[in-house]
Amino acid sequence: MEIEKIIFPASDWVPNNQRLPLLIYRKVLAEGAVSASFEAAFTKNRWT
Repeated sequence: MEIEKIIFPASDWVPNNQRLPLLIYRKVLAEGAVSASFEAAFTKNRWT
C-alpha cells in the first residue's frame, strides 16, 4: 500500500486545512476487485 499526502493551500472557495492533508491510499485494494471491494468497504463501515 502506498500513501500519498497532499496539503492544499487555502483558497477563497475551499476551506483547506493547513495541518491535515488529503490522504490517497494507492494499491490498498486488490486489482480486479477494486469496484466490488470499494462498495463493500463503504457498506461495512456505513460510509455514505
